[in-house]
Amino acid sequence: MTTREPVVQDRPRLAHPPLRLRRQRDLIPSGGRRAAVFAASVILGGAIGALLLAIMRVSPVTAYQALLSGAFGSSYGILSTLLKTAPLLLAGLGVLVAFRAGIYNIGNQGQFLAGALFSTWIGLHVGNPSGVLGVPLMIVSGMLGGALWALVPGLLRALWGINEIITTLMFNYIAVYLVDYAVTGPMQDTSLGVPETSFLPSGAQYPGITISGTQLHLGFLLALVATALIAVLISRTPLGYEIRAVGANPRAALYGGVSLRLTIVGTLLLSGALSGLAGMGEIAGVHHQLLDGVDGGFEYTPIVVALLGALNPIGVALAAFGFAALSVGADNMQTVVGLPSSFISIIQALIVLFVLAGEYLSRLTLGRPPEEGPERVEAEP
Repeated sequence: MTTREPVVQDRPRLAHPPLRLRRQRDLIPSGGRRAAVFAASVILGGAIGALLLAIMRVSPVTAYQALLSGAFGSSYGILSTLLKTAPLLLAGLGVLVAFRAGIYNIGNQGQFLAGALFSTWIGLHVGNPSGVLGVPLMIVSGMLGGALWALVPGLLRALWGINEIITTLMFNYIAVYLVDYAVTGPMQDTSLGVPETSFLPSGAQYPGITISGTQLHLGFLLALVATALIAVLISRTPLGYEIRAVGANPRAALYGGVSLRLTIVGTLLLSGALSGLAGMGEIAGVHHQLLDGVDGGFEYTPIVVALLGALNPIGVALAAFGFAALSVGADNMQTVVGLPSSFISIIQALIVLFVLAGEYLSRLTLGRPPEEGPERVEAEP
């Protein structure tokens, strides 16, 4: 009995293959495209916010005028915006460093509070009234506190591969309750009758200039210096190369001689130190004492700032300034039109969502699949 050989036929190829969305290979859109995405996101977020205001029978024009006037309409508003920019920028730079290494440090709030706690203790016990040693000691102690708070998650990740998202997040809660214990227990100034420490001596406070009742302190200048240093570190130094290499491809970095463990721990230490410096700045430059809620409730805002800034130091600085302006303007908007200042959180969330969606769509191209030869199929005998 003979078997028939299968007949092989050529499936006809379409003259015009259907258009398909394809994802580009570049992981980070170009600068111009990213700027366009961000601008469009701000416009769309503002437009939807205006629609929500109209639904609530609030004039969008009046509300947004109050927002801009509060942030930029006076020297007080401008200085307040710059003051709020400093901690967001420093903590955002800390997030930037970690994320560029592929390390998802979610513990910026805990590291911020640790820096505030450590520096307050140093300021109250070692503060020099002359200011010669007081401020430098405060800076070192704040950075040391934030770095130590990131050390344990770094070691757990480097030595045993324990997910740093969970450990840094848990350390946030530890720091919150530790500060609460400190200001209601051993560090409380009982004469004040509230959960706060004593005021720092003048030698442990940031110097600054006072305009319209608002002081622009040294912390803002340090934030700008840190931005320049991180930009150079990431792009111009061997350590920056190792950070970028580990974040891009850990296996290739290891093959190239980069120590993954040292890079992971070192990156988290630097990230924590920057957030700790932000916390120290709020103590030395704004409150001059440790109190409950010293973080101002920004919690995970530095993460959003870093992502909106495309993990680029200049972008992070612009995003921090924008978020600070929205925060300051929201207080004035609440006074003028009676809206709760939390409404601005809706605008911020909308901007973030549009930016994320826009960046994803910007990596897609509309085109036809690459040309292929005729597909060979076996026909039934």
